[in-house]
Amino acid sequence: MALLLAHADVDLGDEREVMRRLQTAGNDMTDIVMLTDDATELARVIRANSRKLEVS
Repeated sequence: MALLLAHADVDLGDEREVMRRLQTAGNDMTDIVMLTDDATELARVIRANSRKLEVS
């Protein structure tokens, strides 16, 4: 989930948008509710690290 969010054009601060994206990708709603916060935080880290690599 985190990789999907990290590479998707999605506002990680918008919980509804995050949940919609995960549902569209076929994730189970129960998993989404339980894992959204962790997945979103990890997605932020992945995005930040990807941007650092692009700049280098």
